[in-house]
Amino acid sequence: MPLTMVNTHKIAYNCYGQGTPVLLLHGLGSCGKDWQSQIEALAAHYYVITPDLRGHGDSAKPAGPYSIRGMAEDIRQLLGQLKIQRCHVVGLSMGGMIALQLAVDHPTLFHSVTLINSGPGINSLNWATRLFIWQRITIIKLFGMRLHSHLLMKRLFPLPSQDKLREKGIKRWQQNDKEAYLAAFEALIHWSVESQLERIQCPVLVLAAEHDYTPVAYKQSYIRHFKHGTLAIINDSRHASPLDQPEQVNQHLLHFLSQQQVALTG
Repeated sequence: MPLTMVNTHKIAYNCYGQGTPVLLLHGLGSCGKDWQSQIEALAAHYYVITPDLRGHGDSAKPAGPYSIRGMAEDIRQLLGQLKIQRCHVVGLSMGGMIALQLAVDHPTLFHSVTLINSGPGINSLNWATRLFIWQRITIIKLFGMRLHSHLLMKRLFPLPSQDKLREKGIKRWQQNDKEAYLAAFEALIHWSVESQLERIQCPVLVLAAEHDYTPVAYKQSYIRHFKHGTLAIINDSRHASPLDQPEQVNQHLLHFLSQQQVALTG
């Protein structure tokens, strides 16, 4: 897996396929490998870039504090080193937040933005979701990643048919560096671009899982601020939609991206 220096640390990334670039940004505690189903679907048509965000996967895990803007700058520098001036971006959860920060700060960087179970900040989240976030942080601080991984994966993949996903997720999450994970977690809870969404002029697709942490109504509340926003529901899915419903996610992505490609070449 290639490594490149951004800011003061190294970021790991992989590239697949050829064509118009599509950047995939994973969520908290995940890594680029978790996009495998999307890589297989997209790489036949696009040049797919899958970085491991700061503190995750094979990337460096510098001491905190972290910030969403700092993590976004890592990605902007990576794109510059790859000589990518403009691309499509797909972000899951925290990856979607990083995508939004980049789109706000650099409005010409993206052809399109796809947000999967993400949003522009936690200020408008309901009390139950905020409580869940703080419970997760407390569990990690007191008991570490082992207990947290079991509790989280049971919530993400609760069905008997998801045993393999749950077991794989537990193993993967336990490999996270505790301090880096907490630094990234605390970065996202102190971040918001809710008042700046009008700066994003490119088309935005919001994919909302039917059983995500945050309700569909939350996504409906912010999508109206985009000039060109579309909302689609992922049925029978929870927060990790690219893993628990890869076919639905891929179908929506391929359709949306093909529409944007037609607009670009038309």
